[in-house]
Amino acid sequence: MRRIAIFFLKKSQLVIDRSLYKWLGCNGSERKIMILDSAELAAERVRKLYWNGLFPIDPVKIAASMGVKVLKSELPPEVSGAIIKQQGQDAIIYLSADDSDQRKRFTCAHELGHFYQHLGDDKIGYVDLRHDTLSAAASQPEEIFANQFAAHLLMPETEIKRRCRDSKVELTAYFGVSAEALKYRLMNLKIKHPEFE
Repeated sequence: MRRIAIFFLKKSQLVIDRSLYKWLGCNGSERKIMILDSAELAAERVRKLYWNGLFPIDPVKIAASMGVKVLKSELPPEVSGAIIKQQGQDAIIYLSADDSDQRKRFTCAHELGHFYQHLGDDKIGYVDLRHDTLSAAASQPEEIFANQFAAHLLMPETEIKRRCRDSKVELTAYFGVSAEALKYRLMNLKIKHPEFE
């Protein structure tokens, strides 16, 4: 019973952040800035509440702490992951069993971004296609938020800056992400690294 009470306390703390990504009539560029800012704040809050500070961050363990089950499944080739929540049931994240561990880590964090966006909702349903997760080309606000949430959760800016002199191999191992995910993160932070240019 104690764990459930703590979860609901933490969950109610997280719900406060939901107002951060509502745009209130902003233009396109202001809207994108608000999404990015709120994704960073959301990821930071989740990391502080549900993670022990060690790297690489394990979003599967974070999901379990938040009451979300994660399953590795046989998914169609174009699907990287999904999150489904039915009324009265806990949310379930589905990851492609065929993906690398690094891809699964990013996809799980991405799906947690969707979960965070919809805390308190009775139903959630997202099926994420490979060209939408991780890609900088994602254009829907929900996908931009989920991608940014995943990047901030797995590769916090302060930690990236602290370790930016490490080699590409060391960085990908430390953060547990693919070179592609790390390249996008460095690019978005405007950090130059000789192995990612």
